[in-house]
Amino acid sequence: MKDDIMRRHEVRGLRALALLFLACVVGLLLPARTYAAGVVDTDASCTITLSDCKAEGQRFTAYRVASMGADGKLSAVPALAEAVSASGYDPADLTDETSAATLEAIAQTYSGYVVAGASGFESASAVAASGSASLTGLKPGMYLIIADTTTVDGTTYISKPYLISVPAMKADGTYAYARTVRADKVDKVSVEHFENKVIKLWKGDSRGTRPSSVTVQIFDGTRLYNTVELNSSNDWSYAWEGKGDWSVREVTDTLGGYTCSISSSATVSRSDDGSVRTSTFMVTNSHTPTTPKGPGKLPKTGDPLNLPLVGGILLVGLTCIVVGVYKRRDGDGS
Repeated sequence: MKDDIMRRHEVRGLRALALLFLACVVGLLLPARTYAAGVVDTDASCTITLSDCKAEGQRFTAYRVASMGADGKLSAVPALAEAVSASGYDPADLTDETSAATLEAIAQTYSGYVVAGASGFESASAVAASGSASLTGLKPGMYLIIADTTTVDGTTYISKPYLISVPAMKADGTYAYARTVRADKVDKVSVEHFENKVIKLWKGDSRGTRPSSVTVQIFDGTRLYNTVELNSSNDWSYAWEGKGDWSVREVTDTLGGYTCSISSSATVSRSDDGSVRTSTFMVTNSHTPTTPKGPGKLPKTGDPLNLPLVGGILLVGLTCIVVGVYKRRDGDGS
């Protein structure tokens, strides 16, 4: 009788352990199931619509700079490799928390590299009509959108580049394969003259670590306008005149130990010859000293778990408990 009671207690204990193991497995799998509900259809056809376009007939071109996986993560396309290496800006590092200012800096930096190798990127174009332009037939990913400089009735519309990802996750965890974005990065000017300038800036270094010169390419759309050398003799700057779809790219093949970031600004002034819009492109090289490789990082809260490994550990633990119980029972019965 006593042995029967002990066996019943053991069976109940084993059932409790089994239920505990099952609860652990279910708890581990629940996040995966929730995440799977928002899987990206990587074969879907996407649309980006630019609304509130200021200039009728302005052309927008979207260059696919990153692909998007089923998990929603971005990966730079091969043609973007040089831009990522030169700038340190990797699409894979972008999150929903990335600031608008950072995205604007990345878009400006990517532009020169993208137009320099435009044929290597998948692209789509649309012309603004009735205040909107729709870029259709897009694969999931992140797009750099560049607008042509357009003049309508004496007014010139100059737009900054956009970085837009599609599809976008909605509040319910599913994805929207059509996005509408306001075309609000536009400068509307009525001037007689256009002046442009590129300036080299240094950050986080000393004069002793800088190269004696750097090379910058200037593009008008996808056409190489000029290649210039910036050095101390020209105050690390170069100026030119004319209206165009301007972007700049630094040649970084021999610029080790630095990353490159490009920003721009514009001012309007008046002279004896009329009004002048001056565009300034700032090429900033930040020193990136080599640091010793640290220990492997600890997993952060929210990092994906290796479910098979964790499940295996739990299963082994449960097996050890069961074997221990039976060994104890056999020992008591001997």
